[in-house]
Amino acid sequence: MNSKYRLTVGILSYNRPKELLRSIKSLLPLPDNVEVIICDDKSPKVDQILYEIKDLIYLNNIKFISNKTNLGYDRNLFQLIELADADHVMLLGDDDYLEEGAIENVLNFISNKTDFKCGFLHFKSIEKSTAIISYSRYYSSNKFFNKNTLEKEGSFFYNSILFSGLIFSKKAIEINQLDFSKYFKSIYIQVAIFVKLNLIYGSYYIFGPGVIIGGDGESGFGFNEAAKNNDADLRDRSSVISNLAYHKRLFDVVENLVTDTKIDIKISFYKEYKIRSIKAFYTARKFGRKYLISYWIELNKLSIPNIKSNYLIYFIIFCFPIWILKYPILILEKSVSFYRSKFVNK
Repeated sequence: MNSKYRLTVGILSYNRPKELLRSIKSLLPLPDNVEVIICDDKSPKVDQILYEIKDLIYLNNIKFISNKTNLGYDRNLFQLIELADADHVMLLGDDDYLEEGAIENVLNFISNKTDFKCGFLHFKSIEKSTAIISYSRYYSSNKFFNKNTLEKEGSFFYNSILFSGLIFSKKAIEINQLDFSKYFKSIYIQVAIFVKLNLIYGSYYIFGPGVIIGGDGESGFGFNEAAKNNDADLRDRSSVISNLAYHKRLFDVVENLVTDTKIDIKISFYKEYKIRSIKAFYTARKFGRKYLISYWIELNKLSIPNIKSNYLIYFIIFCFPIWILKYPILILEKSVSFYRSKFVNK
């Protein structure tokens, strides 16, 4: 592959004019060997988007693609990868942005790693009070993770759920003829790419400047205006309960990946999910016990393996006042962080 650029920064765009402008500005000034491709999935606000970024898209290495039809998240992301004219593609959400020096950091790293096929940057929340270290994609130094990590450590799998800051070798996807068609309606196609490339090549964590999560609602998502009629359950991601519809799609991807790869990643994945569910349960408790009951009912519908082992913790969260629970939850998070730091530093 004779690429004009060393890196493509790929941005998926939908109905976020000012946030997209912020994302693009965080990339400037662009090195000559970096291009930006923005794939807008037929936004109703496309004219407003074009107005906001009109002074930037005329730069030689910034391209704006306006889809004639709404492809949906997965097809739009894969289209972006196919359009990339670079050796590597780094993904970025239109409501996220990069820390100063992040692009140079990535370029330096991949230039020194001829075997780089898959990797990721750290992320942090702009709301310091809600940033959860134990749930973040963060390690204390550059790391290489081999293919066995997926089976052993569920938190590593979660590195791929947020697509901002994921970096893939375009050639690695092409030469392995990876079949992603079954994931085109999953809304988690980047997870499939991450898992499959990791099982072949392993992946790198790039320490240093990374991604800042802009976020527009609960869990940094909010409303999914692009959801089609048959995906009505995905339109609202603004609450803890509505997020569970997305979790179900993620579980389906995990099941498909196990079938595809013959590697059982479910044990570590669901173990990690149960740990994270405690924080989500605590968050739901903030809205009152009646709301928490509704959340508990919907959570049980997901049929999570061995979820009953969490019931005692859930019951304690249900019974105690929220102000008493705050500090035990923080202690739990710090304990999880400590365990993970021991794992990655082995």
